[in-house]
Amino acid sequence: MTKCERVKYGSEKRLNMDFSSCLLCGVQPGQHHEYGCFAEECPVCHGILLNCHCRSIDQDEGQLHIKAISESFSSPEEVLEIYYRPIVSEVPSLLTASARVTIFEMLGLEPKGYDALGDPLYSAEDINSVKLLGVDCV
Repeated sequence: MTKCERVKYGSEKRLNMDFSSCLLCGVQPGQHHEYGCFAEECPVCHGILLNCHCRSIDQDEGQLHIKAISESFSSPEEVLEIYYRPIVSEVPSLLTASARVTIFEMLGLEPKGYDALGDPLYSAEDINSVKLLGVDCV
């Protein structure tokens, strides 16, 4: 798939909030949203970039989004409370990857490698060993 340029604030086709700055991350028109901003539009489907399944942006850009979201959490329980569904989802999105990276890193799991999209890969044994709040995270 061809990777697309990120959509700058004010250039959105569907998500334009028409304010002088982004209400979520504060950028001005013509600037890129801060990494991890839920108001950024996907350049392909024009939905919310973090929730879409297009994986249309560059792998390095995607990793910066994942890092920004991951750094906003303080505990594995917080991730589960807010993002349980993305953790167990099989559909790749930046939010799914962020939730997995966050919870597994907080629990000390090391990825065994990375897939073609840059998402970390964990062994089934490692994932099956993770039990939080009585939930099997696979």
